[in-house]
Amino acid sequence: MAGNEQIDRAGGRLQRHFRQHLALYWGNLARTSNLLVVLNISLFFVTGLVEQGYYFTFYSLVALGVVYFLFLVPGLVDRLGVYYCALALFAVATYFLAASVRYWLETGEGVMRLGG
Repeated sequence: MAGNEQIDRAGGRLQRHFRQHLALYWGNLARTSNLLVVLNISLFFVTGLVEQGYYFTFYSLVALGVVYFLFLVPGLVDRLGVYYCALALFAVATYFLAASVRYWLETGEGVMRLGG
């Protein structure tokens, strides 16, 4: 029983800390998500990889769109579990962006268009 009480107290402290610094956490996630959206659009829509049927960029943008939706839903922003879900989706979007960059560098497709 003592272990469960310690876990409950730690969870309560974590919730209180999260609610006290809510704007800081969501604000940083929002700014970083904006950066990923700009990178996705500038690197892969401009180079033409999306026209060739490369869809990891879309997957990344959809995951970021769900994160933005979580920003906007009232009553969900102050919940720690929702923030963890948003972080997980952000990690998925980052994975697809990193996979896209790796594909782009390995194949060299679209590099000539970007360079001139």
